[in-house]
Amino acid sequence: MDRIKIRKYQKRDADKVTKLFDKINIEIFGKRQSYVESGKDIPKLYQVFYVAEDGKKIIGTIGLNREKKRIGKINRFYIEDKFRKQGIGLRLYRRLLTSALELGFKKLFLVTHKKMKRAIKFYENEGFKRIRAKYCSIKHLKKAKNSIIFQKRIKKQENLELDEKMGIHSPMYLYATEMTSEYYNKLKLHGKKILSIVGSGDQIIDAYFYGAKEVVGFDINKYALYFTRFKIGAIKVLNYREFLDFFGTGRDDAHLGLESYIKFRNYLNAEVKEFFDKIYQNFMFEGQNIAKSEFFRQREKRKRTEVVGYLKNAKNYNKLKDILSKKKTNLLNIELKKIHRIKNSFDVINLSNSPNYYVDSLKTRKKVVYFDQKILVPLSKCLTKRGIIFFYNYARVISIMNKDESIKELSEIGHFNVSEVIIKKSFNKDGKDRIIILSRKDRL
Repeated sequence: MDRIKIRKYQKRDADKVTKLFDKINIEIFGKRQSYVESGKDIPKLYQVFYVAEDGKKIIGTIGLNREKKRIGKINRFYIEDKFRKQGIGLRLYRRLLTSALELGFKKLFLVTHKKMKRAIKFYENEGFKRIRAKYCSIKHLKKAKNSIIFQKRIKKQENLELDEKMGIHSPMYLYATEMTSEYYNKLKLHGKKILSIVGSGDQIIDAYFYGAKEVVGFDINKYALYFTRFKIGAIKVLNYREFLDFFGTGRDDAHLGLESYIKFRNYLNAEVKEFFDKIYQNFMFEGQNIAKSEFFRQREKRKRTEVVGYLKNAKNYNKLKDILSKKKTNLLNIELKKIHRIKNSFDVINLSNSPNYYVDSLKTRKKVVYFDQKILVPLSKCLTKRGIIFFYNYARVISIMNKDESIKELSEIGHFNVSEVIIKKSFNKDGKDRIIILSRKDRL
């Protein structure tokens, strides 16, 4: 994909553009249409015109006419046949859309032939609405035969926000930074209801892989929810090798390639699709630059085929694909201190390493007591009779809830039975990680 360049039309492109126009019209209609302009006419006919270039060859075009002051018409949106289904059309369209907004357009129209099924689906996915000819505000379009007229109102979107602290717009994680395969395998999730922090999405996805009946995810970071749906969409469509090529194996090798994104893009809901479309647009559709950008936290210690169970081999991955095809993912944008308000009962509540961030940020002197009384006790009311709450401790990480004395204090407060499970393979490969397990003393 890197070889395909999107740029503005130049005079030297005239003959190549004319050749593409002729080729596409012959493909559609069997002959060149007399009303189709030549490449030389482009500067005087179009407000803006872009080409897609493969080496020295023009393989795609898109243009914008100004029909009225704030109304434009998309024309000559063509992609040579062998270059279709590679995301080139989306790149052309998004570049044109950016220019249209900069030029003050508020509404776009286009006309396509009824036989252009793939183009029709593309326009509908991009938010264009079909309108009847008599309602079209551009008179000459009303006479179009065997055609469908589309329109779309456009507006500038707010810039994507980032909050480097753990908040509603924090960077995302490509994969879990804890050994989910180790602890879920030990906790025996088969047939259980799970409430879990979302994080990278792997806490949710691996819970399903290890047999959870139902999983509800929560996170204060809205981008984490978006990314989880993004990842689940990819799993449903991409094969094992394509998934690892796209997200990487955890060694700074994620590609997030546009061609793969296009394959599963329409499996995303409108809000998630809009979010990731904008990210791709901001980074000129270069997936590797996105993966290395400020939108993702960079923590590479272990290969992800070691960290999460569903990626250990193709068999596990295909098992997960089958599981997810039958599940509906419930993700909630809610902060830690409010999750006890969820009206449901769970067998397992996974707080991941969120207690580290939460307790460290507290201003009170009695941090562990506050955490117990304000978070854990209210949350325990969401447990089934034999349910557990657990959180993750990293080896050699300095944090209040990672300290043995804090865990001892939590036990001495007396609301919970406290135990630990040692994780044989620590995430950082130095020392041993563990999970701290809490069960209510009144459960029996």
